[in-house]
Amino acid sequence: MTQHNVVGIIKHSSIDVALLLITRSANLANNRIGTIALATSRPAVGTDATVTGWGWTKSLTPSSLARVLQEVTIPIAPVASCNSELSPSLKAYEICAGKSNSPYTNACHGDSGGPLVVKTSSGGYQQVGIVSWGKRRCPSSGHYAVYVSVASVRNWIMQYLPSSNPPANSHCNCIHPSRKPDGTAVPATYDGANCFLGKARSGCGNGETKSFIWGNRYYIASSAAKFCPMGWFDSCNCYIMPKPNGGFIYHNKFYRTRPPGGCPSGTHYDGANCFIKAAPWATKAFEYNNAFYTTARKQCAEPNQFTFDGANCYYRSVPGPNPFIYNNAYYTSKSWGSCPTGSFWDSAHCYYRHAPWATKAFLHNNAFYSTTRKQCYQGRFDGANCLIMTPPRGAKAFLYNGNYYYGW
Repeated sequence: MTQHNVVGIIKHSSIDVALLLITRSANLANNRIGTIALATSRPAVGTDATVTGWGWTKSLTPSSLARVLQEVTIPIAPVASCNSELSPSLKAYEICAGKSNSPYTNACHGDSGGPLVVKTSSGGYQQVGIVSWGKRRCPSSGHYAVYVSVASVRNWIMQYLPSSNPPANSHCNCIHPSRKPDGTAVPATYDGANCFLGKARSGCGNGETKSFIWGNRYYIASSAAKFCPMGWFDSCNCYIMPKPNGGFIYHNKFYRTRPPGGCPSGTHYDGANCFIKAAPWATKAFEYNNAFYTTARKQCAEPNQFTFDGANCYYRSVPGPNPFIYNNAYYTSKSWGSCPTGSFWDSAHCYYRHAPWATKAFLHNNAFYSTTRKQCYQGRFDGANCLIMTPPRGAKAFLYNGNYYYGW
């Protein structure tokens, strides 16, 4: 089996689809693996379509995940049929498939993201849908399910695929804009050799937001989600105040020497100098550009449930026996015939919750924790870094002298 490392995730700005960036081209040597054509139009109502997946084979039973790839052929249904059984109503980019009150089954939990395909007149297949959502309970008999129409997102997908015939460098090529993750165009200027997009962000001086190219896209490294308990956040640190005459920092506190007339208002004399204020807990005071600053404090992804302890995010003390982490979720064994408050029996253990997205669950001092989440102050977070923009199809992205460029 060939393993491919995912190095980036490109999410659509408004539709439930995403693309995965892998380190190299997929290995198609195995005749059981291949590519598939993408539909250019929506399938007609009544067309037979086949959905495949590894999801649940029994309703509300996580342990029933398929061990063998499952498939079922179902008809494309009128949108009105889904709207009559499901809520909310389908969006313009969604299609309905299945049949009610029949032997047909359909996609279930765990099948999300899977393909819905139809046969073509040449005997091949094309993908027309992507498993999206349906009923919370998956009936064993027929029901409708909702799929994202591939035809609706085909142009969005194609903009990220390399061109097989890139054009030569010219001023005309620079009229093809790069795109931000939300689809916004970023114009370029021809500099006589390549297309100049603008200055790359240099970061906060600590490497956290260093610009780089990955998968032929412009990125900056994400930084830990932060906020300022005191002062104003400048996207790197917390501005506190201009440095006063005689100002200095001692033991993570801001001071100024005592002037002849006594300590000014807003400070107090400590027997030697005028004390201004202390840097907040879990931050560090420093001077920059003749001003007082503190570092920003890290922040937990869900502050209402996770509490920052100065390093990581505390969720709760372990309430049951044999605590463990599985698939980035918190579990304990069942005790005294029931699961503790805040958890439920999943047919094997007591499940509490998953760690927030883009954080890692772990055990420490008999308590459940998660790491802090990173975030982007520019671009879109993909789970690891911040995607700034994508060059035009077929162009090669690069950085030069701290600037964003592309060329052919």
